Amino acid sequence: MTTKKTPISMYIAFAIHCIIVLSFAIDGDPIRNQVALFCTIPLAINLVGLLLTLVTNKTLLGAKLFKYTCFIFIPIGVIGILGANKLIESVNKP
Repeated sequence: MTTKKTPISMYIAFAIHCIIVLSFAIDGDPIRNQVALFCTIPLAINLVGLLLTLVTNKTLLGAKLFKYTCFIFIPIGVIGILGANKLIESVNKP
């Protein structure tokens, strides 16, 4: 299996997801802090998916992990979903 180039939209989406979680975590409101704590789980899985696409030959698995965890961050997660779909299509192409 050949390694495909990771689309820039996946990097942008991950950066935006980090900013969203940090903005919730920094706020003093306990409810927003709980939301930030809840969102760290999909953010961590998002990171695992991104790392799988970068450093292993399991590009398809990493792109799917990234895509499915982007649904938590809708509507901004659409950027990551589109990037992951682009990568999945390029991997599935012979």
